[in-house]
Amino acid sequence: LGYADVENRVLCNPETVMRIASISKSLTMTAVAKLWEAGKLDFDAPVQKYVPEFPEKEYEREKVRT
Repeated sequence: LGYADVENRVLCNPETVMRIASISKSLTMTAVAKLWEAGKLDFDAPVQKYVPEFPEKEYEREKVRT
């Protein structure tokens, strides 16, 4: 899907590492906003609702909602 090095016309391959930097934050937030608009994401729900493997946290021997 394009060039890994445009100047030298080196094509991308499955091992090509793309440096996307801070653009991933914008893309992630756009996806989150779309899910929230569609009613598929609850900001007040614990993260375990969406990622059951995520460990529960404790602080001073009390469970903390994450």
